[in-house]
Amino acid sequence: MNPVRLMKTLAFPVIALLVVFGTHSSLFAYAALGLSAVYLVMAGVDEALYLLAFLLNMANIFKPGPDSTSFYTYLIFLYVLRVILQKRQLEPLILLFAAYLVIIQIVNQNIDALKTIKLIVYMLLISYVMNNKETFRMDRVLAFYVAGVLLASVVTYLDSDFFRISALSLTKQLGRSYGYGDVARFSGLDTDPNYYSVAVIISMCIVVLFYHKKKINAVLMIAILSGLFSFVIQTYSKSAFLMSALPIVVLLYGNTKAKRKGMQIFFVVLLGAVGLYMLSGKANFLDIIMTRFSVGKTDVGSLTTGRSVIWNQYFNDFREHILRLFFGVGVSSPFARSHAAHNTYIEMLHSVGVIGSMLFLVSLRTPIRATKVRKNLLNYSIGFCIFVMYFFLSEMYYYDSVFHLLIAKIVFDMDFDFSGASAPKKLIIGDASPLAAKNPFRPRAAEPVTAVERGH
Repeated sequence: MNPVRLMKTLAFPVIALLVVFGTHSSLFAYAALGLSAVYLVMAGVDEALYLLAFLLNMANIFKPGPDSTSFYTYLIFLYVLRVILQKRQLEPLILLFAAYLVIIQIVNQNIDALKTIKLIVYMLLISYVMNNKETFRMDRVLAFYVAGVLLASVVTYLDSDFFRISALSLTKQLGRSYGYGDVARFSGLDTDPNYYSVAVIISMCIVVLFYHKKKINAVLMIAILSGLFSFVIQTYSKSAFLMSALPIVVLLYGNTKAKRKGMQIFFVVLLGAVGLYMLSGKANFLDIIMTRFSVGKTDVGSLTTGRSVIWNQYFNDFREHILRLFFGVGVSSPFARSHAAHNTYIEMLHSVGVIGSMLFLVSLRTPIRATKVRKNLLNYSIGFCIFVMYFFLSEMYYYDSVFHLLIAKIVFDMDFDFSGASAPKKLIIGDASPLAAKNPFRPRAAEPVTAVERGH
C-alpha cells in the first residue's frame, strides 16, 4: 500500500484512540487536536470532511476538561477557513444574514460574538458542501457518520476511573419514580439522551438506505440495526422509541418498491417475532417506556414531558411582543419565561424572528438540478426524521445539526428509482463509478487535492 494512503487510512482510528485516551489525560486530547488539524490542512477537502463526520459524535469528550470548549469546534472553524481561502469568496446571502444577526443584537443590546461566529461558520460549511457536491463522495459522508455513532456508543461503556468519560459526558437519571429502581438513561457520549437519539435514528435510516442501494447485505444491515436499536431502547426516550418505527417503514417500503417479495416476507416474520417478544413481558425496557407514557396525566403537557407548556409560554410572549415574532431578540437573548424553548423552530423565531428565519433558509438554498427520477419516501426519510424530532429539541446552535441538515440534503438528492427490476446502477451523487460506490469506505483511484449546553 502507498505510504501516504496508509497514513490516511490509519489517521481516523489513531485520532479516535487519542480522543478516548484524552479522557484520562488531556495530553492525548491535545495530540488528537494536533493530528486532526494537520489532517484537515493536508488531506483533500473531501477526506477532511469525512473526518469531521466521523468525529462528530465524539465531540463531547474531545476536550481537555468538563468546562472546556470542545476541540471539535476549532476543527470546524479550521475546515471552513480552509475552504474560504480556497474559494476566495463568501455567499452573499450568508453575509446578509450575518449582518442581520449583528443588527438585531445591537438593537437588543445582547451581543454574543462567539455564538454569532459559530452560527455563521456552520452555515458556511453547509453551503460549501452542498454547492460543491461533485467534490465529495456523499456515500462516504453517510458511512463515516454511522461509523462515528457506533464508535461513540460503544466507547461509552469504557467509562471507568481510567477513562473518565462520565466526567465529560453526563448521564441523565430516571431515578426510582417509575418503580424500577435506579434507572440511568443511555446517551452515548452526549449529555442528553434525546439529542443522542436523533443521531441513532438517522443512522438506522442510513443503514436501511445502504441496504436498498445494495451497499451492504441483509445480514450486515440486521446486525447494525440491532445494535443501534439496543442503544435507542436504553435511552428510554418516548420520542426515540416512536421514531424507531421510521427505519422499519423505510425498509418495508423499499422492499415493496423493489418487489423483493422473499425478503419482505422474511422481514415481516422477523419483525413479528420481535414484536411478540416485546409483548411477552420479558422486555423490561418496554415496561419502563410504557410507564413513562402512562404515568401521571394524559394531557398534552404530560405526553410532551412539559414541553407544550413551555411552547405556550413562548407563544404568549410573541403575542405580547409582536415585534419579537418578526425580528427576534438576538442569539444571546434571555429565554422567554426563563425556560429554553425545547423546540428548534420556536427557538429560531425567538432568536431571529420570521424575517431572520426566512433569510436563514434562503441562505442555505442549493441549485435544483433537473431530473426525471421522482422522489419517494426514501428521499424524504432523514428530512422527516429531523423535522419531527427537532420539535422537541433546541438544535439551532449545535454543530450536530449541521450534519443532520447535510445528511438530509444528501439523501434527498440520491437516486432511489425502483422502476427497473433492480436498483439503479447509479448509486450516490458524486460517485466515480458504480463499482467504486459498492464500498462506502473504499478509496477512489485519484483523490482530489483541491479544494455551553450539552458540552458543545
